[in-house]
Amino acid sequence: MKITGFSTKPDVLQSVGQQLTAYRWNMQETNAEHNGITTQGFSAHEVIIEGMVTASKIKQAVLNAVWGKDQEAKYINDFNAANAGILDASYIDAYKTFLTERKALKDQISADCELLNIPEE
Repeated sequence: MKITGFSTKPDVLQSVGQQLTAYRWNMQETNAEHNGITTQGFSAHEVIIEGMVTASKIKQAVLNAVWGKDQEAKYINDFNAANAGILDASYIDAYKTFLTERKALKDQISADCELLNIPEE
């Protein structure tokens, strides 16, 4: 995942090469000042999807880019250790926060895919 800057509002989904498609989320207006001149633009988080674009590919790419492939397993282990009294309750809260943030991101991707008629598989 990278955060990319744009001079105009970017598309959520854009072909960026042969069999490569950029998916963008968390778009925000930005202001940059250079030599006393303020310029408006946009920034967005971006991942690249290879091959045919599906909702499940986008979800996998975004979730792996944001948290990595092993982060959920670490949260689960810490959650279990906290439930067993080995770690403090803050680890339970951390896992709940992760689940909440992940669900919100997956919901956003699902909404984008529905709007753009992107199939689930």
